[in-house]
Amino acid sequence: MSDLQPYGREDALWQYLNQIEQDLFAGLGSLFGPFRSEFSDEGDRYLLKIALPGFRREDIRIEEKDGGLTVKAARREEKEGQKQAAAGFFRQFSLAGVRTEGIEASYRDGLLCLTLPKSRPEDGPPPRQIPIQ
Repeated sequence: MSDLQPYGREDALWQYLNQIEQDLFAGLGSLFGPFRSEFSDEGDRYLLKIALPGFRREDIRIEEKDGGLTVKAARREEKEGQKQAAAGFFRQFSLAGVRTEGIEASYRDGLLCLTLPKSRPEDGPPPRQIPIQ
């Protein structure tokens, strides 16, 4: 799968920040990932797939707020006589162009799939002119 750039940004700054993130968390192994995501345009909807192996459905939380989508996953493993291990995932995505009331999610075999229906021009208010003071 390929990385999904937050808010549709694919410029040099996002590539640089993505590289810093990869370098920073490379030695942490299962603590933070790597969790891969893939975004595709399916005509009347977008499909977002996020690989979250080892998580249970109860470990995952998806929230829509202020035009953004947040996906969080967290788990802790405790073994008798051993230190506690933790794993986590956190990403935010823009919902520009998405009809939020139609978002659907499913989770199977470590793969979270989100169906994001595209908004239609009649779904929102028309653009308005902002006067300059």
